[in-house]
Amino acid sequence: MTRVLILLLVFGLSINHSFAQGEQNSKESTKTHKKNKKKKKEALNAEIDALVDEELQFKIPVITGRQLKELNDTKEPLIVLDARNKKDYDSKHIKDSKWIGSEDFSIEKVWMLDQNKIVVVYGSMGSQIEEIGKKLQEVGFKTLYNLHGDLDEWAKHEYVILAQ
Repeated sequence: MTRVLILLLVFGLSINHSFAQGEQNSKESTKTHKKNKKKKKEALNAEIDALVDEELQFKIPVITGRQLKELNDTKEPLIVLDARNKKDYDSKHIKDSKWIGSEDFSIEKVWMLDQNKIVVVYGSMGSQIEEIGKKLQEVGFKTLYNLHGDLDEWAKHEYVILAQ
């Protein structure tokens, strides 16, 4: 009887040890799997970042509302273009700005403007401003800026806004 108990005890320890080894191997396998998954995720993120960088190679420098006001006050030749939708432009816009829209923007809307003047574009979406800026640069506009914060940035400083 003692031998049976000893055999059962040894067998039980052996099974327990095998189970513990399996569990340990499983934990190591899970760690390896998580590391591999993390590496794949990092590689995918790097790939996405590279694609985004490639798409946004052209960057219009940003100008703040205060900087635009200072520039305007110096009487520097300046053109302000509003790339928002027509309804928003008709509702309110920066004094002396010209509406060009974004979704239906075409170079024909700006061909008559002096390409040597400083151009500030504002709108509700940065990616649309980038696209418009790229087109303006392609046809010869030299100095372009994107108004940071859209019309809200301008209004925050209580600069002149025309409302209809």
